[in-house]
Amino acid sequence: LRKGSWQDVAKDCDVIVNLVGRNIFARWSTKVKEEIYTSRIESTKQAISCLNKMPKGTLINANAVGYYGTAAKGIVKEDHPPGTDFLAKVCADWQNVALSLKGNSKRAVVIRIAPVLGRDGGMIPKLLPAFKMGLGGKIGKGDQGFPWIHIFDLVRAIEFLATKENIYGPVNICSPHLITNKEFTKVLGKILSKPTFLKIPSFILRLIFKDLADSMLKSPKVYPEILIKNKFEFKFFHIETALKDILWENSKN
Repeated sequence: LRKGSWQDVAKDCDVIVNLVGRNIFARWSTKVKEEIYTSRIESTKQAISCLNKMPKGTLINANAVGYYGTAAKGIVKEDHPPGTDFLAKVCADWQNVALSLKGNSKRAVVIRIAPVLGRDGGMIPKLLPAFKMGLGGKIGKGDQGFPWIHIFDLVRAIEFLATKENIYGPVNICSPHLITNKEFTKVLGKILSKPTFLKIPSFILRLIFKDLADSMLKSPKVYPEILIKNKFEFKFFHIETALKDILWENSKN
């Protein structure tokens, strides 16, 4: 989000949804880290600047479950404090900017999004080639949490939050079906009828992704308490149902 004609259009809207941010799935060099941080902070500042000039309005601003960091234990909900690693600090600063929205008729919702599963983007297209060749496997020990959300439910959740004026602040956008990386790997292999006995060693991940590897190896188990309390209904609650939907659609193309 940059200054531009979109701001004139936005003045006539009730809700601004900001999902802008550099893709984190890259080797985290100093330059990449700067881009990850700046793209999120600056786009949110632009959205806030626009909304602060409007008499009323809602900001639904992206964030990530990376907010909770790599040291979080047990099941984490929206009231859990932020972590201390790089991605957690990015998410915390990102959230603080979004919540700086001023005015009694303004509402800011910070959506902490889990890794998105879909047929046209996200992690599934990246994983499929290896899994189809029987080379898929768990990451590290595989006992780390694997928060996830089907793309269809992500869109539905954003629409839901846009209409629920009683909801504000942080909201976890992830399936309530809590699984580990090992369980995800097993289900994906089962659907594809491929073995998943291999594993990706932690040192290989660190060679490829540097600091990002820790986020992949130590993900927490995240629960969407706010959505559940407000009776949001997930179409894709279970990981097996979600993966079958995605893989079945892929097989038709």
